[in-house]
Amino acid sequence: MFVRESINENAYVELYLLDTIYDDNSQKDSLPILLVLPGGGYRYTSYREAQPIAIAANSNNMHAAVLHYTNIKEDINISIDQLVEEVRTTIEFISTFAKEKFIDMDKLNVIGFSAGGHLAATCNNRLNNLINKVVLAYPAIGFSEVANQLYLTDLEKLDEEGQAAAKLFLQDPILEVSDKCKDTFIWMTYTDDVVPADGVLKYAQKMREFNVPLELHFFGHGGHGLSLAKENTAVFPGQVIPRISSWVELMDSWLKL
Repeated sequence: MFVRESINENAYVELYLLDTIYDDNSQKDSLPILLVLPGGGYRYTSYREAQPIAIAANSNNMHAAVLHYTNIKEDINISIDQLVEEVRTTIEFISTFAKEKFIDMDKLNVIGFSAGGHLAATCNNRLNNLINKVVLAYPAIGFSEVANQLYLTDLEKLDEEGQAAAKLFLQDPILEVSDKCKDTFIWMTYTDDVVPADGVLKYAQKMREFNVPLELHFFGHGGHGLSLAKENTAVFPGQVIPRISSWVELMDSWLKL
C-alpha cells in the first residue's frame, strides 16, 4: 500500500505499508515501521535516500515512511523547531493507519541521512517519547563550531541559502543529548569528506556520558552520501561498495535486539 499525504504547504510524507493479511484472510502480527529522513543539506531531500531506503525496509519486513520535510528553497526561514514539528505531525499521521495496517507504533524507528541525520538526532533529543530507536547515517552533526565561525567572520561569503543552512546547523544535537535519548545506531566512512568523523565521535562520547546505548560503525574508506552503497542508489561507480552495503543488515539485526 502506497500513500502520499501533505503535512503542510511544503512537506509531505510517503507511506510504504506492507500487506498485513495472509492468503487465508488471517491477520499478521503488527510490524515495526522505519521513518526515513533523507539528506540534502536542507536544500532538498535526496531521492537516493528516500524510496530505496523504504523499499529496503520493506524487504526486511518493516513498514516504511519517508518524510520530505520543508527545505530552505521552499522556505528560507524554516527553523529546526518547525522541522521537528513536521516529524511530530508525520508520526501522528502514521498512527492513524496503525490499527488498519498493523503498525506497531511502539516500534517506530527513525533513520536520518546527512542533514536528515542532523534532524533525526535532534528528534532523538526532543521527540524521544514517540520514538523507539534512532539510526544515523553519516549524520551532519558537530557542525556548530564551523557554522558559528561562518556567522562571526565569513557569513557574507555565503549566499542566502548557505546562510539559512548554517543557521540550521548551529542547532547542534550534541548539546541536547540526555539520558532520555533512545538507543542509537550510527554508521559512516572514516574518509567522509563532508561530515567530519570528529563530530560523530564527539556525539558518541556524549551519548556514553549519559549511558545511552550506542552502536557505532566506521567503514575505513568511502565518500559521503553513499545511501545503500549499491548500484540502484549510485550516481557514479565509486558509490558501489559491497562491504559498506552491509550496513542495512547490521541495522536490521540491531533493530530486532
